[in-house]
Amino acid sequence: MQQSEIEFTSSYPSAFGSAQQGPALPEDDDSDWLTSEKDRFFESWRVPVGKAANAVVRRVLNQIQRYEEMNQLRDRKRTQVVQSNFETTVRAIVCDMLHCVITGHTDGVAISRSHRQTTAKSRYKAAFIGKTLPDILDLMASPELSLITQEIGYRDPHATRDQLTKIWPGETLERLATEHDVQIGDIRFRAPAECVILKSTKKGFWDSSQLIDYTDTPETKRKRLEVRQINEWLSGAQIEFDYKRAPVEQPVDIYDRHLRRIFTRRSFTSGGRLFGGFWQRLKREHRTGLLIQGERVCELDYGQIAPRLLYSYAGRKPPEADIYTLPEFANDPKKEMWRKGIKSLMNAVTFMEKPITRKPKGTKDSLPADHSAEELVGMLRRLHPGIAPYFETGIGHHLQFLESQILVEVLMLARTRGIIALPIHDAVIIPSSRTEEVKEIMLSVSEKQTGLIVPVSKKEWGIGLH
Repeated sequence: MQQSEIEFTSSYPSAFGSAQQGPALPEDDDSDWLTSEKDRFFESWRVPVGKAANAVVRRVLNQIQRYEEMNQLRDRKRTQVVQSNFETTVRAIVCDMLHCVITGHTDGVAISRSHRQTTAKSRYKAAFIGKTLPDILDLMASPELSLITQEIGYRDPHATRDQLTKIWPGETLERLATEHDVQIGDIRFRAPAECVILKSTKKGFWDSSQLIDYTDTPETKRKRLEVRQINEWLSGAQIEFDYKRAPVEQPVDIYDRHLRRIFTRRSFTSGGRLFGGFWQRLKREHRTGLLIQGERVCELDYGQIAPRLLYSYAGRKPPEADIYTLPEFANDPKKEMWRKGIKSLMNAVTFMEKPITRKPKGTKDSLPADHSAEELVGMLRRLHPGIAPYFETGIGHHLQFLESQILVEVLMLARTRGIIALPIHDAVIIPSSRTEEVKEIMLSVSEKQTGLIVPVSKKEWGIGLH
């Protein structure tokens, strides 16, 4: 397969709408794709669909036009194409800033003013974004308009990445949002964004993987069609959020349902998980507020799927006993706590490509202090001799791909049966009444793809659920 890197100057996932927020996953190469709410990227694919949001966009464009005329900022009128791109860019910025106002996001939105990025042709960038973007940002940030505020980015010679520009809603835009009573449903996500993403390999801990352009093949086209069919199915689904059952501080954007399948390490057999969708960013305790087709939900997830996939890959049968319970701690009062840490360690030994000398981040209290990382890895090797040769080889990235293949097929089959299923990596959120049907799908798909029946467990949340 022929692939060519896009020459981006920034090491951020994208400055033009390819990032999603959410909790970081340190064990995989997609961790810099999922950013915290404090590190959000400009989403160029938001559009106004309600009367209120459209009214705000019109007023902003009129204000900009009057400002340009009064200050004689233009010697000649923009061509039709240039004017169309100008208006579409302003609309995208306004919609993303309105989304910040509605959802209470106050930490700014990262966006690149780099000429190299704004002019690069890429499947990941909206075509209307061009070299005039910095001028548009400066125009909207002018004190007279006060539509946005911005902190200009800069190149940091002492860092591995540039500091992107950050923008916030300005006083005028906040006032217009209030005057027109813009609601979360007035702004939606437009479908044309690329949904099959390829990323480069990280060069080190502090490095962020780059977006990679690629030549389409029948396989990439098939993957894109699957994701688009899933997105289309979810876009029309009856999904609600009950704030009484799950009080949250800010509105939940239940219309943010666009999924992207992200492949890593320059390979379409690495990674491949589905990212995006508001439910992925909900805290576990808030998922009780989800309603699908007016019904309470539950979560079905595969148990210990990564090591089981590794056993299948190695042509071995996994043990019947718990994979994460070391016999050395079988009688230890803290064995349940240690199990949590051993699970993190197992993830680490599959994703790392060199011997582990330190315990994984966040396991200080969940791994025994009197055993070193090397000793604990040795215990794992003795417990799992059939797959130990694959430890510390980076096989985890491929296991993640195998997991993603299973989840995509589960979603496609659920779709054919009219079942709304919301993916969270190795799990799905579904209406509780469809539990047995979806469980049967998940068991059959795992057996078909791996030769093993990967167990499926059920989780429910909320008062009255059982």
